[in-house]
Amino acid sequence: MSAFRRPIYVNPSSSTTSPAGSPGALAFHQQFPGYAPSPLVALPAVAEELGVRAVYLKQESNRFGLPSFKVLGASWAIYQAIRSFVELPEGTPLDTLIERVRAQPAPITLLAATEGNHGRAVARVAQQMSLQCRIYVPCTMHTYTQEKIRSEGAEVVVVDGDYDHAVETAATAANQLSQSILVQDTALEGYEEIPAWVVEGYATLLQEADTQLHALGLQNSLVVAPVGVGSFAQAVATYYKSRDTPATVVAVEPDTAPCLTHSLQQGHPTSVVTSPSIMAGMNCGTVSSAAWLLLQQLVDVSLTVSDWESHCAVQDLAAQSIDAGPCGAASLAAIRRLKAEATSPSAFFSPDSVILLLSTEGSRPYEVPMDVSMDEPVALTQLLTRINSSNPTLSKTQGAGESGITNYLCAWFAHRAIEHHRIETAPGRPSVVGIVRGTGGGASVMLNGHVDTVSLTTYDGDALTGHLGVKDGKEAVFGRGTLDMKGGLAAGLSALLVAREQRLAGDVMVAAVADEEDASQGTQDVIAAGWRADAGIVLEPTNMAIAHAHKGFVWVEVEILGRAAHGSQPADGVDAILNMGHLLQALREYQAQLPVDPVLGPGSLHCGVIQGGEEVSSYPASCTLTLEYRTVPVQTNEKILAELGAILQRLSQEHPDFQYREPRTTLWRPSQHVPKDHPVVQQLVQLGAGVLEKPPPVQSAPFWCDAALLTEAGTPSVVFGPSGAGLHSREEWVEVDNAVPGLVNAEALSFLSPSYSQNDCGSLDMLSPDNFGTSQPDPTDDTTIIPPPDDYVNVSQWLAGAYRPPVPCTYCQQHRLQCLVIRTTPANPNHVTACSSCVALFRECSLARGEKRHPAGFETVSPVFNHLHGVTEWTEEELFPTPHAFPVSASSNDQVQSAHGQERTEEDVQQKPRFSRKGAKILRDWLYRNQHAPYPTDEQKAAFAQQTGLTEKQISTWFANARRRHRMVHRTSRPSQIFRSGSPMPIARSAALTPMERWQRSPPDQEPVSESVIQQAIAAADTDAPWNHPSTSGNASPSSHHFASSISSIDSETSLASSESFSSAWSHQSESYVPFPLSDGRPRSQSRRRRPRRQSAAASPYQCTFCVDGFKKKHDWVRHEKSVHLSLESWICSVGSGVLDLAGSEVLRCDFCDYSPLTESHFSTHEFDVCADRPLSERSFRRKDHLIQHFRKFHHCTTVPALRVEACRVVTNDVQSRCGFCQVVLSTWAARADHLAEHFKNGRRMADWSGDWGLDPLYQAMLRDAVLPKDRSVYSEGGS
Repeated sequence: MSAFRRPIYVNPSSSTTSPAGSPGALAFHQQFPGYAPSPLVALPAVAEELGVRAVYLKQESNRFGLPSFKVLGASWAIYQAIRSFVELPEGTPLDTLIERVRAQPAPITLLAATEGNHGRAVARVAQQMSLQCRIYVPCTMHTYTQEKIRSEGAEVVVVDGDYDHAVETAATAANQLSQSILVQDTALEGYEEIPAWVVEGYATLLQEADTQLHALGLQNSLVVAPVGVGSFAQAVATYYKSRDTPATVVAVEPDTAPCLTHSLQQGHPTSVVTSPSIMAGMNCGTVSSAAWLLLQQLVDVSLTVSDWESHCAVQDLAAQSIDAGPCGAASLAAIRRLKAEATSPSAFFSPDSVILLLSTEGSRPYEVPMDVSMDEPVALTQLLTRINSSNPTLSKTQGAGESGITNYLCAWFAHRAIEHHRIETAPGRPSVVGIVRGTGGGASVMLNGHVDTVSLTTYDGDALTGHLGVKDGKEAVFGRGTLDMKGGLAAGLSALLVAREQRLAGDVMVAAVADEEDASQGTQDVIAAGWRADAGIVLEPTNMAIAHAHKGFVWVEVEILGRAAHGSQPADGVDAILNMGHLLQALREYQAQLPVDPVLGPGSLHCGVIQGGEEVSSYPASCTLTLEYRTVPVQTNEKILAELGAILQRLSQEHPDFQYREPRTTLWRPSQHVPKDHPVVQQLVQLGAGVLEKPPPVQSAPFWCDAALLTEAGTPSVVFGPSGAGLHSREEWVEVDNAVPGLVNAEALSFLSPSYSQNDCGSLDMLSPDNFGTSQPDPTDDTTIIPPPDDYVNVSQWLAGAYRPPVPCTYCQQHRLQCLVIRTTPANPNHVTACSSCVALFRECSLARGEKRHPAGFETVSPVFNHLHGVTEWTEEELFPTPHAFPVSASSNDQVQSAHGQERTEEDVQQKPRFSRKGAKILRDWLYRNQHAPYPTDEQKAAFAQQTGLTEKQISTWFANARRRHRMVHRTSRPSQIFRSGSPMPIARSAALTPMERWQRSPPDQEPVSESVIQQAIAAADTDAPWNHPSTSGNASPSSHHFASSISSIDSETSLASSESFSSAWSHQSESYVPFPLSDGRPRSQSRRRRPRRQSAAASPYQCTFCVDGFKKKHDWVRHEKSVHLSLESWICSVGSGVLDLAGSEVLRCDFCDYSPLTESHFSTHEFDVCADRPLSERSFRRKDHLIQHFRKFHHCTTVPALRVEACRVVTNDVQSRCGFCQVVLSTWAARADHLAEHFKNGRRMADWSGDWGLDPLYQAMLRDAVLPKDRSVYSEGGS
């Protein structure tokens, strides 16, 4: 949570209102086809979290077949408007009204503007009442939503603008079109009657909720409602503030559209500029004029939530089997923020409080947002790096553009209520300026940084990870654009927050601009929009030096003319390319005469692009050369063209056939020079010296950047940024220690300067570079052991002379492993340097410097108890002390003591605080929400310690274990049977895993057995048996079974039974509480699943559209695609205790074990509440039998009723796709199966398929092991 976010507005003078007359909307809706009250769902876990009596959610995910409440308001408003239009009296039956509409001489057209749900609702009602419909939508609307509106029979008009512009366009069209009615929930001047009817229609939902709560003997004391334009919030506030017992009304909006919150803070209605949000239905910039006065009077609290908070709420509701979209889940996110941040929480939450959350829409596809709460520069750098913002016009590879990263920055500014202005003169190339206004009287500063990067294709590996690592002994963030220049931009954003905190006299602004890598369109747009400052700092990387000058550049195009002729007619042709050679030779002599600047040095030129000729057999008629000049201030465009013209004229005189067109400039940028004695430079040097403990050097820069444009426009600018390397290259990184500037308040100017200490880095929970050791080994002895630092466990004591290199290998740096080089010994005669981690993982170690490591008799090391890669592991006895521990023999105790005696201190042997289920849930929930950066800060660890009762050391160890064991299976297209030459093949079967491997796979807070049991199990096993294990190849090394597979098999192994961890499949009631069989050394046969034989095309007509498999039956083909490639059917463990609320439940039997009577205490023994607290991904299964197995093994169910299992089934059919045979767009998966089946019956083959599958990005991302038909040439496709 950001400490700088937009504050919560609490109305100091909210009031109540008198009851409104019943408009009859409820009676109308009850006669509408398909009417039924929407469900009211209890949220006991949320109630416990908030400390209140009850929390209920009104779930509007299916209202008249639509996934939103909007149809309530739209249907009542359309009924009233049409009834008035055809002049029928109040109370006219719906059927009578529809007959009158059909009898009209000309059709009636309904018009509306929408962000999604309102427009679809209008279209649905129009279709049912035989009306025509036209819906206006903003250009940012997801195509999925547009297609849903079209599916209701409406015409969709996409407007080049936001929602407010769509409303204006729809209103203008309604005035120009005869027989038309505008149905809008936004009141405009002179347009207030229909919006009032919309508000009246929403009252049906509120009356239903009151009735449902009364049936439970409850009445809500607080209600949370989403805002949008305010019509629904008006209905909620009016209803609950007119009751005999008024309820507190909380309004929630997206960060990006705080029209009500901002208006309440200003005291008058104020429009705001919005930016894209997943809460599309609430993304409105203007409060309805009809709603404003009532909301100002009646709303008690108004607050905003981020897209990330809404997304987390969607996930939490989905985990409780509640269907809600981002707008629907916003109310849950709002109440959590109110509880966490309210000045006086007791004013809203008490043990007797009953809270009603209004979930206004069902689930829908959306792009998962990123967290905007990050203030810390390193975390911001990582996050910005993960956003693809490659320049779309710079290279041949189409880039993603800057829209995504600019949308994020707009949301980042909006989250903190920072004034910001989006500038987008060219579609898809936006820039944004964020500004913190000063108190007045001070100078202004502009921090300039570009958001675009060069192409990702030239980067080795994943360019968008933004991971932390070590380079040249220094911590760094890696990824495309980290140095150029998202690290500098993140520093500028953090400095802006400091400026707001310090309340400086002058303005401080951050200009995040597009297209710097190509044409600098972004900075030019910012300048053209009128943005200026007294000083500018461009945050390009300068290795902490101040660059006060740099060269400009000019691109000049020269065309040499020839005469086209056939190659066999030399007398008729003039070779333009050969004549270009005369110019190239002259340019070589000319470049030595270019002027020299005392600061920037000599000007230069080079030949960038040359093009000429049409075909080999003809004389070229033209040859074009594009030159680039790197210019100094004395070089002007006119002077350059004049000098080139003189050279061309001289060549034409010397060579009669030499002809040319006059040269022309195609692009130019000025040079930059701010004198060293300029106040901007001097002030920055002075401030930098105070932070860096020495003055930063002042020098010229070799590259061009936007500082020249700013200086030319009147903002004297310098370049100052962090250190790093790899700009535009195969690996790019920015150093952490100087990527984090702070803001220093000066008398006249406020400038950015680097201010970073190792204390700040400590919050990242990363190892200091010093921990890798700086001592150099004795050059005469390459086996010198480098002493490890104090906080490391010296694992080398178990590795027979292994030593730590001065700098770890690349893999150990990236994954924070203790890098230990295996010494050359008789058991390991390999002379090639390699570390134990890379050898165990069958990787080529970077320490080998490209040399090939051949297999040795001893490839891997044996597991080391209690220590994995130098990070201490807590045993079960230490975390879960229990008198029922498995008995351990004296010999095994001695072994454990010998392994630990050296390291254990008196404090260690004291009894540690116990892990509780609630405490583990707190840590697990945080880890689930922060998978992108699972490193809690010191402050967060201290907070966890208070919440869980654990020590910070235990918490750090828990997170280290959880990160290491996090099961992320990386799927690759290469066959899993291919391994590095000479390395033993990993064994993926669970039966072949060692006890240590099983223990490694168990969750960090739910160890199935103690370490002593594992010790005894391994001691009792015959370690010689695996040497001749029949499942391994004849050439495998003796360690290939127990040791070599201990790590590599984890990543290479396919899903065993489900996404559950191993502990959920182990029975705690098994023999001696040991969850794995003890190996007796006897060889075991290993069966292999035989691959089905390839069949002919006639025998397998149904071909998978995602792989090369063919099927004889349609049913098998459909099931294969749905289960193997795209999981459209899943089974979620979501058993609730609702049966206990039924009258007479005390005489019922338990469905899961036939126990009677069924009581709450017995039901809790099945531990269904444990699964309810888990993330959805950890309790979802692709197959029904996996869920049944989960019930039996984890929940101790002896019987599993079919109805209970069926209730856990979730099926998705609403998937849009495209047929590659006839290019037809198919709206559902069932329609796709039937459609493609007809093609296959008619003899079509996948070889005839063209293009992709036409899936939405959401489902495209869900595809597994899919290959486009055009890319299958390397596969053998059976049946084609």
